[in-house]
Amino acid sequence: MKRLLLLLLLTCILWACNSKPQPEAAVLIPCQDVYTIAAEGGSLYLAFVTNQDYLIQTQDDWLSWAPDSKSVAKETAVLIVQENLSGAERQAQVTIVTPEAKETVTVVQAAYAEPDPQEEPVLEFILGNGYAGTSVNVAVFRAASIVSDGNRQFASWYDASGVINIARRKINPDGPWETLATTLKGAVADAHNIISLGLDGDGYLHVSWNQHGTRLRYARSKTPYEVDFEVLDEMIDASAEKNVTYPEFRRFSNGDLLFAYRDGVSGSGNLVLNRYAIATRKWSRVQDNLLSGEGSRNAYWQMYMDAADVIYLSWVWRETGDVATNHDLCYAVSRDGGVSWQRSNGTRYTLPITVDNAEVAWPVPQKSEMINQTSMTADAAGHPYIATYWRSQGESVPQYRLVYLDGSAWRCVQVGERISSFSLSGIGTKAIPISRPQIVSDGRRTMMIFRDIDRGRRVSLAYSEDLATWQVRDLNLDAVDAWEPSFDYERWNKDRILDIFVQRASQGDGEQSTSTDAQPVRIFELK
Repeated sequence: MKRLLLLLLLTCILWACNSKPQPEAAVLIPCQDVYTIAAEGGSLYLAFVTNQDYLIQTQDDWLSWAPDSKSVAKETAVLIVQENLSGAERQAQVTIVTPEAKETVTVVQAAYAEPDPQEEPVLEFILGNGYAGTSVNVAVFRAASIVSDGNRQFASWYDASGVINIARRKINPDGPWETLATTLKGAVADAHNIISLGLDGDGYLHVSWNQHGTRLRYARSKTPYEVDFEVLDEMIDASAEKNVTYPEFRRFSNGDLLFAYRDGVSGSGNLVLNRYAIATRKWSRVQDNLLSGEGSRNAYWQMYMDAADVIYLSWVWRETGDVATNHDLCYAVSRDGGVSWQRSNGTRYTLPITVDNAEVAWPVPQKSEMINQTSMTADAAGHPYIATYWRSQGESVPQYRLVYLDGSAWRCVQVGERISSFSLSGIGTKAIPISRPQIVSDGRRTMMIFRDIDRGRRVSLAYSEDLATWQVRDLNLDAVDAWEPSFDYERWNKDRILDIFVQRASQGDGEQSTSTDAQPVRIFELK
């Protein structure tokens, strides 16, 4: 019996060896000839190499892919290289199989882009470890993951047990980071339960956290620049603060704070604005219902406040809880602290703003893979810039877009050229192959920060001096998976220093958490 089993095993091995294609060559893929299209424990590069259709299989068999006639010409074959970033020499192994000829090419090394010595260096600070089972620490709508006032800087995140950690340092000159655990805790399995941090003009920290259609959770430090938080029962009126999502702090030039949140639920909610006065240390209501869904929809907004306290606001409408019902990019601006609001032509809104009287900066129909809650900024002349993405009608690939006001009319430009398609639909936090972008402008260059599967899920920066021609650089080599960008708005506005919150995280589709271990929390700094 043993001899029979041994003979059978030997026969299977010989059959496998004869039937499997064997490596025939080693090739080096120049970086300029490839596009990064995916990542799984490394990076994937795509290049057009021959005139045959290939079946692509990695050694781990986690990817099986063939050219799609909609995106790649049938006569064009595709080579995919997996780059293992953990190895010092970045060894890449992948097998390319032609079904007809049973030939293979094994790529043993892949070239990568060396940093441009003319580009600004990226400083990296590691602050601790953060929960990474969802995108709760890295959602773009955190808005204030890092805050500063010219003297001190603070960053916040949830650790593996859901406890809020805060790191702090002195700046000007920059000092070392110190990380402290607070007594505050959140339900990290829901990526909506982000931490929003505020720093008022007297140095007191304000925090709102762990909110997804729940009562307001708000705490304030007892001592300037300390993390000795006192949890408060209400901000203004507890009876009206029972259904809070997307808390967001912004600071006025006199040190007062603006606080924005959604009152309601996805598909049926309103935008509320409060103001904190450092003179009285009390909050007051600015708007009960600035963007009204009228019980039938809700607005997903992005906000920017400049050094002159002008508040720029843009948003998309969503008709139901399904992200596929996002539509139309709209705009408003306030020059009196959020009390009155105007359109881009100066005409005053009758409040609340609704779908019927909103200025549409750029019309986008439903089912366009249009994302909600992105970012915006303004240039020195007060012209707003809105960064987002959607898919044009008749096309299959969503593209990053910049919608901006040139002084007389709204314009839209595409940023880069994406090649991988995806579809947005359903409810809850989605697992999306690209991040929502952040946008900044220093008067000379406009810069968009993002993460894209096409570039290996890295932290990437696109920049342009004329809004027509864009260049892209990667700020790191490792994949950050579900990360989305947030940064220190105050430091950028004051010093033109870009401090970006970075942490690798995973996100299951439809509000599912993952088993990803805690990951390092980092600050990438560009001066």
